[in-house]
Amino acid sequence: MTLQLPCFVFALSSHESQVSPKDGVNLFQLLEPAAGLISSYDVWKYHKKDHVFFARIKRLRQSKCALFLDSGNYEASHKDDHYSKKHNPDGWRRDCFRKVASKIKPDIAFAFDKWPITGGIDEITNRIVRNFRADERAIHELSFPLCPIVHLPEKDKNITVVECASQIVTKVVKKLDPIMVAIPERELGDGLIERVRTVRGVRSALNGLGRYYPLHLLGTGNPITMIALAAAGADSFDGLEWCRTVADYEDGTLFHFQHLDCFREKYSSRLQLKIRKIIENEEATYTAQVASYNLDFFTDLTRTIQDMIHRDNVEHLLKQIPNIGANIFKEITE
Repeated sequence: MTLQLPCFVFALSSHESQVSPKDGVNLFQLLEPAAGLISSYDVWKYHKKDHVFFARIKRLRQSKCALFLDSGNYEASHKDDHYSKKHNPDGWRRDCFRKVASKIKPDIAFAFDKWPITGGIDEITNRIVRNFRADERAIHELSFPLCPIVHLPEKDKNITVVECASQIVTKVVKKLDPIMVAIPERELGDGLIERVRTVRGVRSALNGLGRYYPLHLLGTGNPITMIALAAAGADSFDGLEWCRTVADYEDGTLFHFQHLDCFREKYSSRLQLKIRKIIENEEATYTAQVASYNLDFFTDLTRTIQDMIHRDNVEHLLKQIPNIGANIFKEITE
């Protein structure tokens, strides 16, 4: 698997998404985006009832779309379906994740994570490392990269978010030497400027380790946020905005999922021919039309980000961020 960085990973989820995981997998097979992510929880749930869905995931592994597998805890938490010996003995737990990962054998997987977390930096680091290594040993035929997810403790007045994130991420990476390390965007601070500072700090710390470690941000699917955090040093993102909203192709503003008609004709000529045919096909479902349109938009946005960063044209890239683009450029160049 080879991915051009920065990259966007089209995430699928059974929670608060307009595109079901089953339909999303079919779309990935048809349109072959650079990368797609599926929840291990959703695979586990669907696999019990729908063997066709599982077979389609297996076929997706043979396509050009790099398949990411996440821990499943996002869906399990929102559906209140975590394991409890007393209240939910058949709920989602680490063993379920390991079994799914063993069967799917994705191109890359994020390890099973737990949050919220408590403790000091060394305690948190050691817990992440210990659980990660236990997953490595337990997953049958681990023929794919397993990547750690770092969670930060609640704010401590004695240490900044930048310092906390930089220290935990680099300590984990030193111990595990992973192909990639992930952290949820929501834990990077309050507001876009603070999150830019945190990503910049983490990237600077990682760059001091002697080799390049890509930084993945979980839950980042807003175009403005992607531009800002890619400029700050993040390498890949997964998010659900592409299957929850409609993007204005011109400036990346996100609109309600039902607003495709506002942009269908205006931007039709900019779309790939294969996607244009779906949008113009009266027999295609509305969901398929919107998801295809958004897939084209986010693919185009990603190419723009890649091109401008590789050409060292970050200042121009950040001009696409309204009002604070120049401030962000100062943050990452000072």
